[in-house]
Amino acid sequence: MPKSKRQKIVNLTKTSKKGKEGKDELVSLMREACDTFKHCYIFKVNNMRNNYLKDVRNEWNTSRFFFGKNKVMAKAFGNSPEDEYKSNISSLSARLVGNVGLLFTNSEPEAVLEYFNKFEKQDYARAGIKANETVVIPAGPVVRGEDNEKFPHNMESQLRHLGMTTSLVNGVVTNQKPHTICKKGETLSAEQAQLLKHFYYQMAVFKISILSHWCDGKLEILAEDEVNNEDAESILGKLGVLEFDLESYNVDWMKKYKGKSEIVLRPKSVQEVSEVLKYCNSENLAVCPQGGNTGLVGGGVSVFDEIIIQLGRMNEIRSFDEQSGVAVCDAGVILENLDNFVGERGYMCPLDLGAKGTCQIGGNISTNAGGLRLLRYGSLHGTVLGLEVVLADGTVLNNLSMLRKDNTGLDLKQLFIGAEGSLGIVTGVSILTPKKPNSVNVALLAVPNYEFVLENFKLAKSHLGEILSAFEFFDSKSLQLVLKHLNQLRNPLPNTEDSKFYVLLETHGSNFEHDQEKIEMFLEAAMEKEFCSNGSLAQGEGQVRDIWAIREGIPEACGKEGAVYKYDISLPLKSLYSLCEVVEKKLINDKIYLPNDFENSLVKQVLGYGHVGDGNIHLNISAKQYDSRVLNSIEPFVYEFTKKNQGSISAEHGLGVMKGKFISYSKSDEMITVMKNIKNLLDPNGIMNPYKFLV
Repeated sequence: MPKSKRQKIVNLTKTSKKGKEGKDELVSLMREACDTFKHCYIFKVNNMRNNYLKDVRNEWNTSRFFFGKNKVMAKAFGNSPEDEYKSNISSLSARLVGNVGLLFTNSEPEAVLEYFNKFEKQDYARAGIKANETVVIPAGPVVRGEDNEKFPHNMESQLRHLGMTTSLVNGVVTNQKPHTICKKGETLSAEQAQLLKHFYYQMAVFKISILSHWCDGKLEILAEDEVNNEDAESILGKLGVLEFDLESYNVDWMKKYKGKSEIVLRPKSVQEVSEVLKYCNSENLAVCPQGGNTGLVGGGVSVFDEIIIQLGRMNEIRSFDEQSGVAVCDAGVILENLDNFVGERGYMCPLDLGAKGTCQIGGNISTNAGGLRLLRYGSLHGTVLGLEVVLADGTVLNNLSMLRKDNTGLDLKQLFIGAEGSLGIVTGVSILTPKKPNSVNVALLAVPNYEFVLENFKLAKSHLGEILSAFEFFDSKSLQLVLKHLNQLRNPLPNTEDSKFYVLLETHGSNFEHDQEKIEMFLEAAMEKEFCSNGSLAQGEGQVRDIWAIREGIPEACGKEGAVYKYDISLPLKSLYSLCEVVEKKLINDKIYLPNDFENSLVKQVLGYGHVGDGNIHLNISAKQYDSRVLNSIEPFVYEFTKKNQGSISAEHGLGVMKGKFISYSKSDEMITVMKNIKNLLDPNGIMNPYKFLV
């Protein structure tokens, strides 16, 4: 028999004995409630008042209520299917965000919802609440309430202390001039809230909203926190708030991940981003930052109905220094537009991607995108000199440095490069751009096997050294798929059908004759050693574009073939293509891929391509449609192979929805704990891109 999930040991954060005992007790009581009660609800309390909550508890005295640290309550449920206490109850853990509690009961949903939909109590507002009306106290004798009760004379000094111009006139509290306590829509201060209470104005409503329901392994989403659209428009204007035609924002470009966001906010400045996050943080509203939505792991689309903050309107290039080559721009600038801008001034972006016409520089930084020329120009951890970031509470970290050397304290920008919007929103970037090369050469080689791909790489580093800017490879199946779906492209190396691999290499230099001589010597050496069966050196910019179009067209061709499972993996070079081979073998053994029986095969083919220069392979499994049987055959096998071979499960695409739960295949428990501690420090309410990783 399988082991009971009740036997699972919950490892709690190291704290004092008293704190740990308290957490242990909460976990024990919650699990006891799981065994006792049929239903579990997550609820949110608006305008918490302990006396009203006590009334609710008394009316539901046969049920159990729990309040506590969300992370501890999530531990009691389990954070994944592997460690959950009951079937699918870990799905509740991901929804324990903000000021929420738990109700365990045997009452049916109809009775629970009917009670809580009707239950609400008017009360006095506290600081931080928005005023729902304008309140002005007129000049003259001060009265309050519907019966115009005279204000007690012994409280006159309190009114003056709270900002009113009062005095005692013949023993009567008198206001010298009209005093506006608050205006409709403004956030109340502590002094305003106290005055409103003195004058009997109740602007708060105590209410419990039922958000989610779990029963017998099934999760039902009953309601979500909502953003006040009027508040959003007051911050961003009407052009900054979208409520209709949101399909393109809710679905990734592969049509694989789909959210349910009902509102998209499009700020135009860092100040607007700050105001939006400040508001969302105060209301415990989850947000999903989004750039060009070209990601491959679902990191840029909502999981449920998180508010999407789309940065496309922040698209200004702020400055460019033609001496140093440092560009400062908004996060929403499209990569190709930035490249064209600096290109007109003799420079180029260090980053180049197939999606450059759509992706945004802020999204590139947030995923630490690698691109095609990392071999020559390095990663964004090196080329990004400074960032402007807005934290969850609206705090703006402005470090748009143009300095290449700055050793004063911790280099905070590195925290946000590759953080996928989980720590804050990147709104501005300072990036070092290299000079545009005077000489560009591109060659395409047909190679008989993967071993010779590596031999060609060694030979290229020896012959081309300082001018080698890219060394890409793709298998013959990738080429055939491109030629099948992108009709405008032709094979530059016809009659090479027996070649299993192709290598694309590029050089960037300052002297065309010198560079061409070097690459010709490399090609001669490769042919002489029989590392390639054929090769072509591009003649002119047109041929350069055509050869690169084949390599950059592979993702598009895969998408046109049907459903595609994509894996972005880093491995030691010797194991790089082995990943494709072992996955293909696994799919065949599992009878998921039937190469000789296309009609009954779920998978069409397995192919691979990538960046030899930085040990990054893109494994693509083309299928007829997305199917759980295919996914279960691939995962976690692909991650187990990666871990066994000392690789990384994400080379440049990030974790997102797809890989968040598999982070332990690349990072130790200690490292994950430190990451979570940083997350909790910068985003204590957990509103930034939740439900993906570090949950």
